[in-house]
Amino acid sequence: MPRDNSIQYELHRKSQWTDLSIEQLQWFQELNLSGFQMRVFIALKTYCWTDNRCFPSLDSIADRLGMTNKARRQQICNALKKLESCTLIKRKSKSSKPDRFTLAMSKSISVINDTQSSEYKDTNLNEDSTPLNPPNDLG
Repeated sequence: MPRDNSIQYELHRKSQWTDLSIEQLQWFQELNLSGFQMRVFIALKTYCWTDNRCFPSLDSIADRLGMTNKARRQQICNALKKLESCTLIKRKSKSSKPDRFTLAMSKSISVINDTQSSEYKDTNLNEDSTPLNPPNDLG
């Protein structure tokens, strides 16, 4: 049976999705990330499987974002530097494999340096706070 050469394969499936929590969206806002920097983080997140690690190349990230311009590698590098400085990602040793990333999925598991930690609110409930479901003792 002859091969059908008319089948077109997509480099990146357009129906692929990833989850993003409200906490992460608010964290992006607190860090004052640009839309492009957020898209790069989300693109990295689509490469993660069961853990928070991924290893796409700069060209793969740019392709996933649909970038076709000549400066796309530099734009991706700049966004990754910002994400790394905000502790949203950690890169492996730049000398061996610069395209290995570990993503921070929430503020509580990320490494926040001392200058940034004072900017975040303490959202822990006090023991004397009102419970979410009060008891049904009406009398």
